[in-house]
Amino acid sequence: MLKRITDHILYLPADPETDRPVLSAISGTRKTLLVDAGNSPRHARLFLDALSSYRIPPPAFVALTHWHWDHVFGLAEMNLPALAQVGTAKKMEEMAGFDWSDEALNRRVAEGTEIPFCAEMIKKEFPGECRKEIRLEKPDILFKDWLLIDLGGITCILENIGGDHSKDSSIIFVPEEGTIFLGDCLGPDLYSGKWKYRADNLLLLAERLAAYDAKIFVESHAEPAERGSLLKDLEELKTFARIIKMGLKSRRDTVTELEAALGRKLGREDFETLGYFLNGID
Repeated sequence: MLKRITDHILYLPADPETDRPVLSAISGTRKTLLVDAGNSPRHARLFLDALSSYRIPPPAFVALTHWHWDHVFGLAEMNLPALAQVGTAKKMEEMAGFDWSDEALNRRVAEGTEIPFCAEMIKKEFPGECRKEIRLEKPDILFKDWLLIDLGGITCILENIGGDHSKDSSIIFVPEEGTIFLGDCLGPDLYSGKWKYRADNLLLLAERLAAYDAKIFVESHAEPAERGSLLKDLEELKTFARIIKMGLKSRRDTVTELEAALGRKLGREDFETLGYFLNGID
């Protein structure tokens, strides 16, 4: 069930059925740090039970990559001190007072404060009375810009990297293992009306990520990627951003310029990405 990235890093793969993200464990000689808390108590327990069969130091902390429900709803079940960026803690405090009934979820979707996709996934992960299990704990250790954790021969650098998906997005870089956990920082903004990328934000984020001396990049809803693959994806996103910044007069002109720059015809996912960038034009 668990997979191994390196001798010191295990992970539970993402499950799109109810939008469960990757959950990871980074182990040193003294302590183990978990990355993200899961989208429910069941998700968290599945991970903890799987970890119990490995001879690693017991989990001591859980680091949260950002505040979205699928990364934090399992925190109470983990019963561990949580490390979080100050913005993550603030948003979790707001969510702690929410009603999660169907009626309340549907109302927030109608108001535009909740995303239809997330509401659907919450209902699937927490059917019926299970919704009463939702309990948001406060993170214990907060940081603004960065935090360094020593697990015993293995260090973890938590850094707020931002991005359109969520301003509080934080990465976890493990230099000794050449591995970096991205959370969802490369995703578009989902909570500002139409889903969007802002070209300048994307270019800055891509530059910061490429500067890390990492061989393996772990996004929360994908399999771990080799550096070359991730950098290729970043280059394509940067191409979209640069052409959007050209301010061409029509969508057709933009598509023509993109196809020339990418050296291929745009596919369905390309047009989806283009739509996000167009939505992000001020």
